[in-house]
Amino acid sequence: MMDSKQQQQQQQQQQHHTVSKEFTVYRDELYYDDLLPLQTILNFFERVRTEALGGPNRLRQLKEEENLLWVVTSIDELISFPYRHHFHGQEDINGGFFKDDEYDDNDMKVKPGDDLIVRMVVTPKRRGMFLICEQEILKRGTKCNGDDDNSKGVENAILLAKGTVTVCAINAQSNRPTSNLPDSLKVDLRKIGLEI
Repeated sequence: MMDSKQQQQQQQQQQHHTVSKEFTVYRDELYYDDLLPLQTILNFFERVRTEALGGPNRLRQLKEEENLLWVVTSIDELISFPYRHHFHGQEDINGGFFKDDEYDDNDMKVKPGDDLIVRMVVTPKRRGMFLICEQEILKRGTKCNGDDDNSKGVENAILLAKGTVTVCAINAQSNRPTSNLPDSLKVDLRKIGLEI
């Protein structure tokens, strides 16, 4: 039989939340052949993580007032899908499968002005010391409707990239990992659905 501490740890391990944001792509963020370079993929991933943690000003405030930094400790399973045959049957972060029979190679290309959806599933570990961020970049497919709502057309989206980024809370004075998160940060994380 599990005690309350074990039950709390199990609940925390199973807890996760999805954050989604849409970004417009500019010419300087693309390769000459209209594919997303690794630098752009990582920049889009970072933008969503930063927003989820309160934005750049909030992160600066945490550093200055609470001596807390968020540091990327690993990037795993980073995959870019420049051609449709590279992702046939790949599973997305919500458990669905992308199929390539509906799209041609031009659907994988990104043009300046295209809006991309960057989606992230966040799972806290070790009382919030680590945040596991499963991230992906999606482009609406040609069969998607043109609604402005971010949730519309995602089911017909084309997966352009995915990866798992782990960030760790670091005490800026000791340069050591910490799970001693300030209450103000816990409140911010509750706003995106994470209970630490």
